[in-house]
Amino acid sequence: MKEQIHDILIIDDEVSNLELLSVYLKEEGYQVRPANNSRLGLMSAINKPPSLIISDVNMPEMSGHEVFEKLQSQHNTQQIPFIFISGNIAKVDMSDLCNPDLVIQLQKPINYKQLMVIVADKLKTLDIVSI
Repeated sequence: MKEQIHDILIIDDEVSNLELLSVYLKEEGYQVRPANNSRLGLMSAINKPPSLIISDVNMPEMSGHEVFEKLQSQHNTQQIPFIFISGNIAKVDMSDLCNPDLVIQLQKPINYKQLMVIVADKLKTLDIVSI
């Protein structure tokens, strides 16, 4: 049986974060789609739903939470797991993000080993559910 290559969408307005996350994820064997703004990330997710989304919270135009909410309103993107990355978790209200099984919040600076474990765990859960 051929192992599925997971597609991960990264949404972040800081190019250095996009590049660094992309390198780590590609080294783990994931297919990566970077989006350098929230609107591009939203359209990318709607047009071709990824296995998982890693998104900055604070971005111009639309926050990561707003992207999540918009994707929750689309039938084909409701079950995509989200990993939010924020510089200050204390200021982020997660109460409106309804499904804790889909949402994880991490604080910057990112511990990349921890992030890779979380990504693998979320994707393993998806693999089990899709069997």
